[in-house]
This record gives sequence, C-alpha cells and structure tokens, in this order.
Amino acid sequence: GNHDSISFLESFKEILSLLSIEIVEKEGKIFEFEDFTLLAVPYLREKYITKFISDQNYEDHEKTYIKAIKDIYTDLYKQALKNGKKIVATGHLSVVEAKKSGSERELYIGNLSSIESSFFDIFDLTLLGHFHKAQKIGKTIYCGSPIPLSFNEAKDKKSIFIVDTKNFKIKDIEIKPFRKLIEIKGDYEKIEKELLETNSLKEAWCKIVIQGDKRSESFIQSLNETAKKKNIKILAIQYEKEFENILKDIPISQGISNLSPIEIFDRKLKEEIEDRELEKKLKILYEKILREVETQEDTV
Repeated sequence: GNHDSISFLESFKEILSLLSIEIVEKEGKIFEFEDFTLLAVPYLREKYITKFISDQNYEDHEKTYIKAIKDIYTDLYKQALKNGKKIVATGHLSVVEAKKSGSERELYIGNLSSIESSFFDIFDLTLLGHFHKAQKIGKTIYCGSPIPLSFNEAKDKKSIFIVDTKNFKIKDIEIKPFRKLIEIKGDYEKIEKELLETNSLKEAWCKIVIQGDKRSESFIQSLNETAKKKNIKILAIQYEKEFENILKDIPISQGISNLSPIEIFDRKLKEEIEDRELEKKLKILYEKILREVETQEDTV
C-alpha cells in the first residue's frame, strides 16, 4: 500500500473487487495460500493506531507509534503461526538500514520512527514498499519502483524480485530502462560539451544544473537546439547558485514546516522555471488545486 487514505481507498473497494483486487483496511489481513501464509498490512497511519497523549514529548510519542506498528505485526504473526506454513509479511514503512534514492516522501520526521530490520526476522520473508531503490536487507526486500521517478534515481538499478514459494529462493531480474534519464551538471562550457557527446536512439529526458551566477537566455536557447538534434528533451534547468541563495533566504528559525504550501511552491518555481509567464500560470493552477484539496479535507 502507498500513502493513500483509508477513506479514499474504501471508495473504490466494490469496483476493485470486480477485478479481483481486494482493499486491505487499517490493521491488515491474513491470506492463506498453498505454500505460505501472507500478512497483508497497509500503510499504518499514526492517527489510526495510536492515541493522542497531550503531555507526551515527541520522542516518547514516536516510541508509542513504533510499538503500535510492532504490536500489529506481532499479533498477525501469532495468528499465522497456527497454520504451520511459512509466513510472508508485507508493509509500507521505513527500516533503519534502508538506502534512499532521494525522491521518497518523508514517512517520519528525522527517521525517528524507522524500525530496525532485525524485528522482521520472525518472518520467513518481508516485502516492503516506500524506498524507491530495490534492495535486500536480511530477509527483508524493498521491491523499489520499476521505473525511475526522478532524476535522483537515474543511475539506480531497477529490479523485479521473483520468489519461489516452494523453497523461498529469490531471483533478482534487472529491468532495463524504458527511457534514458540524463543529468548534466557544471558550468556553461562543460554542459555544452557533455550534451554534444551524448547520443540516444530513443528520446532521452534531461535535467541541466548550471553552476554559476549569471543567467544566459541565449545559452539556454542554444542548449535546446543542440538537445533537439541529439534526440534529447530538456525537462528542467536549475541554477545551483540561485537555489543555494533561495535556501539561504530561509531563516534557521523558519524551517520548511513553518512555510505555507504556496511559499514552498513559490521557491520551487524560482528554482525550476525560466519562463516568468509560465510561472504565473502554474501559480494560478496550484492555488486552484490547493483550494480544492482544502475544501475536500474540510468535508471529510
């Protein structure tokens, strides 16, 4: 399961059941198969599995949340033991030893709520979602995303893990990228040189990170012309120095949690968008979406 809310998933429950897709709610469900027992556990939202304690400090609150997650898995494990088969657990959470790709949503602030992988040793196999990088940690597997979801993941190996449920041997099959992602970083001269040296049979997507203080619209135009000849589409151009300055403008006392969604979006626009007219249009669309989301939340 992903981060979708329970109410959102439940609204599609009956339709999906016609396609033999079952929605697992709140605290998980046990499924029996010929060779193993499956513990299907969704993303465990804090508000559904813990009680709010007003005088509890942040670290104690996190410990309460972790314990609640572990208690759910332990309870399902005890129920599954009665069947005498191998036990496979699933989940959407963070384990301490996992490696990020850099584009995942933060599940828990400061990673205080990450669970040590050794906890899952009670299961014969644990299949987890959240981290986009495919990886195996002991008997725990992060399947990862089948395609790169950002330029941060351009060099990550993408895989499919096939589990033989007779002997629980795991085969790792690499997925070849459907589209090449390229990130070119440097000064104007280096970027132009690398772009000229890049060849792609299929259309590749590219992100340019310019290191320097000065903007050059003529250089950007030249880059786009070169990229077109090389079968490359430039999706993003970032001025590294400007982005650093944007971050410096945020006072230490004003973390990102203290910024409004529109302020965060404004900073992102300044980082990514060259065309000021496009920036205005995107801001109008964003504000419209924001109002719709806030209205929906008020009615839930």
